[in-house]
Amino acid sequence: MVNLATLPRRLIVTGLSGSGKTMYCQQVIAAAKSAGWRIAGILSPPRFAEGQKTGIFAVDLASGATRLLASCVPVPDEIKGVRFGKWVFDRDALAWGNELLFNLPASDLLVVDEIGPLEFDLQQGWPVCFQAISRPFAAITLATVRPAYLPQLQTFWRESVTLHVETQKYAPSNH
Repeated sequence: MVNLATLPRRLIVTGLSGSGKTMYCQQVIAAAKSAGWRIAGILSPPRFAEGQKTGIFAVDLASGATRLLASCVPVPDEIKGVRFGKWVFDRDALAWGNELLFNLPASDLLVVDEIGPLEFDLQQGWPVCFQAISRPFAAITLATVRPAYLPQLQTFWRESVTLHVETQKYAPSNH
């Protein structure tokens, strides 16, 4: 169980793909909901099919609205958008996420899951996320990032604390 009282004001959660960054965010979100906190931001849980990660959802934490954010390239015509590696990121879902992050309500907890290669390498994805995590809209702000981009995020977000996640794993389910 996550102790909300011990969370730093700005927290970076880092780990490799599948290490449990999103799962940790879900634990923090569950604790915050139990405490009656106002929650905003975006969570990006995986989609599994036959035990394989086949997609990524984007969940608006304020409303619960969910969009398919990304899909593996082998799934034909499921979504159209920005290709990065084996993933295709839906342009409409990215625009929706940017709009959410631009118009954040005041909250007790802000989550941005995940800031990655689209934002750092391509200046695409959710570029508004950098403004979002810098504004004082939330008592606690949590952002996830892969280890390769950790130094860049730490440089940008100097007053943050970093948590390295290595052990939590998702059990595939039908989401």
